[in-house]
Amino acid sequence: MSEKYEFTQHMREVLTKLDFEYFLKKIIEQKNYPEEKISELYQSKIDSIGKLKVELRKNKKQALFYLNGEIAKAVRGGMLPTHFNLSEIKEPAILDFKSYGRDWANFEIWKKYESRKLTGKKIWTWITKTGAILAIILSIIKLLEWFGAAKH
Repeated sequence: MSEKYEFTQHMREVLTKLDFEYFLKKIIEQKNYPEEKISELYQSKIDSIGKLKVELRKNKKQALFYLNGEIAKAVRGGMLPTHFNLSEIKEPAILDFKSYGRDWANFEIWKKYESRKLTGKKIWTWITKTGAILAIILSIIKLLEWFGAAKH
């Protein structure tokens, strides 16, 4: 039996609210991994963030597309849902500490840019809704003025 995960807008919003390191510490506590493996994971994250920052400076747009694809694969493959304890079937486990650190770095950079994008969308939605309400109010005022002027 396998679970199917979709990389929907809702999943994006949920992921931007979650803290990778918090859940990672929970996994490490449960599994009691050796200290050298944990150090390898953290070093891999640091190295990967450095590489990603270089890529972002070179070609930000394409680097963000790449990160989006990596996160989509991690969601569909079940890695992120399992990591964040959203899976009912799979139990989180780290098999390759170096690649897990890279996945963590990908997630952190993606989350930063995705959060900004979602905040921009929320602000734009609020502005357009406020504008629509103001337009309705102004229309009502104009109609009242017009009917008031028509009576005289």
